[in-house]
Amino acid sequence: MKSGGQYHWNLHTAAFGIGKGVFYILYQYLQMTKRALVAVISNHLNVSKNISKQLVDSFLDVITSSLSEGIEVRIQGFGTFKVSKRAAR
Repeated sequence: MKSGGQYHWNLHTAAFGIGKGVFYILYQYLQMTKRALVAVISNHLNVSKNISKQLVDSFLDVITSSLSEGIEVRIQGFGTFKVSKRAAR
């Protein structure tokens, strides 16, 4: 269902869907938003959405703080976060 330019859907229906798994379902149909990530982690770890949100926020804060101090963040098997300079547009 599409509403106002953004997709709205029942995450619990997708999370418990049959198929190749939760992450495949989310990737196949939608972009992973922070809100969806919090809901999927909450479901996956069987914790409250509040705890899951704190975990996601902490993860992003650590990455952001590291980058602002000039530290490159490398997570093997996932990716590398680093600050790069680009020419002005």
